[in-house]
Amino acid sequence: MWLSKKVLLLILVGALAGCGFRPLYGTSGTTGSGGPVVDEFSAIKIERVANRTGQQLHNHLLDLLTPRGQPATPAYLLRVTLRESKREIAVRSTGLATRANIRVNAKFALVDMATGDLLTNGTARAFSSYNLTDSEFSNLTAEKDTLSQATRIIAADIRARLGAYFTGKDPA
Repeated sequence: MWLSKKVLLLILVGALAGCGFRPLYGTSGTTGSGGPVVDEFSAIKIERVANRTGQQLHNHLLDLLTPRGQPATPAYLLRVTLRESKREIAVRSTGLATRANIRVNAKFALVDMATGDLLTNGTARAFSSYNLTDSEFSNLTAEKDTLSQATRIIAADIRARLGAYFTGKDPA
């Protein structure tokens, strides 16, 4: 029984090796700078985003795209605009809400710095909810945490979409 599991595992590993799988953010070897997508990420200048939620998103994007710092001579400019909304739901008979939904939409555009041409754009969304209590402090804390989590989700989505864009333009 254990021999058949090992044989099946070897067959699966062999099939993956022959399917043309390439890691999106790295190289298939153990050395290198991180691959062509990571090199493209390091050439992106991220424009500041308005308000506190935008600042959090900007910081998450910096961590995901350019962890070594913004480039001295960027090849690309990433512009992001945010729109957030809060809606209280699950209203008690007393008229007080017990739950709130947060929705954050981010429109992003990647622009070629040399030509000013739009290379790719899109919309990333995050939706989350939290419980409302009688404590205003708890409600504010829950809202801040929810918005922070939403910006993490949006930053990861933008990174994945940019990675797909750079992989698609890669002729290899």
